[in-house]
Amino acid sequence: MPKENCHKKLSTLLNKQDVVKQLNRVKGQIEGIIKMVDKDNYCIDIMNQCRAVRGGVYKVEEKLLEAHLKTCVVNAIQRGNEGDSQEVIQEILNIYKMSSGKPKS
Repeated sequence: MPKENCHKKLSTLLNKQDVVKQLNRVKGQIEGIIKMVDKDNYCIDIMNQCRAVRGGVYKVEEKLLEAHLKTCVVNAIQRGNEGDSQEVIQEILNIYKMSSGKPKS
């Protein structure tokens, strides 16, 4: 399935407003971190804010992954095209490897 078709179905499952709201929250946190660095705040306080940013980004990734699995991956496998199925499975494996710190192979 072409990615643009998958994306159209994905957007029906994904609440874009929630994702944008979360990303704006992360954006605000990053702006706060920049100010903390400029003001020479305590390193541990800055690191705590960095962890909060990662947590916010993780929530967005979680929502995207769930919607992607329920649409694009399921559709590719249901079509029975071995090439499409292998492609979406490999994409998921690559994302997993990147998130676990393993280099993409």
